[in-house]
Amino acid sequence: VPAVVARLRRVSREPAAGVPPVRLGRIVSRSLGVGPFRACLEEKLLLAKYFQAEVQKLGFESKIEPELSVVTYRWLPKTGDANTFNKELLEAVVSDGRVFISSTLLNGEFTLRFACLAFRTHLSTVDTLLDVLKENVAKLD
Repeated sequence: VPAVVARLRRVSREPAAGVPPVRLGRIVSRSLGVGPFRACLEEKLLLAKYFQAEVQKLGFESKIEPELSVVTYRWLPKTGDANTFNKELLEAVVSDGRVFISSTLLNGEFTLRFACLAFRTHLSTVDTLLDVLKENVAKLD
């Protein structure tokens, strides 16, 4: 994970303030080529790997290695139904308002889903999500 974080810090760049992303994309591609877009995609792939490693350290189950920028994970509570718990966790995270996550059913298991392809998603956003998950698991479990 430290190597992933180091690479993230090299490729992660905040977008130019006040320039719409579509217009910025056209300007950048005409001026600089596809390099900045490749760097942005690399950042998102690294963020997915980083998130999976860190969410597992918190105790979440994440069975599927991310191939692109989506990570699935779920909490297995000490008591009670895991599906119900993860639904409540999803609602708590979304209600918190600092970050947004979604969910899916995988083989009948209610599973949380983190997708990090948005151009405004950076390491600080992922760290915020990890904090929000940790806080809400502590409240609900």
